[in-house]
Amino acid sequence: MKDKVNKVVMLCGYTKAGKDTFYETVSKSLKEYNIYRMSFADSLKEIYASKFEVPKMLLHSTKHKDEHRIGLIELAENMRKKDVDVFVRKAYNDFVEYLKCTSDLRPVYVIVTDFRNLNEHEYLKAIFKDKLITVKIKNLEKPPKKYISEFYLENFKTDYCLENYSTLPNYQIACLNFFKKIIN
Repeated sequence: MKDKVNKVVMLCGYTKAGKDTFYETVSKSLKEYNIYRMSFADSLKEIYASKFEVPKMLLHSTKHKDEHRIGLIELAENMRKKDVDVFVRKAYNDFVEYLKCTSDLRPVYVIVTDFRNLNEHEYLKAIFKDKLITVKIKNLEKPPKKYISEFYLENFKTDYCLENYSTLPNYQIACLNFFKKIIN
């Protein structure tokens, strides 16, 4: 399975830094690549939506996600106390299932859109070794301190840094250029 993976790009950065925009831009613009989105928060959002009877789609909307962010953080913290790797393991297992089911024979480029905890890096690094790289996306907005998980990787030294201080079109161009650079 691991031999099908060309590169794993783990994106970190504060909320609204541009992590999902990076993935969306690259996957929509570079269709010649087999790009897979891995998200540790997807399973958290499913559990939260079910537990609190919140429509799951609201949790994928920036406006509504912010209304539930504290609850999502608290639920994630409580679940990680019981099993620190609960979300990364689920995301990886979903990826393995994808590889088993896909008929796409091209090498896979995995983009992790929500890397927030050191154990997530350690878990995937143990599997993908030198195929894994980390990227911090920087923007001008700093979230409130109450969003504690936003700050766990604040001092983590990533392999690369991508700045998102400009307009959306300029950032999208920067994403495409950056992706092409790191995959070669």
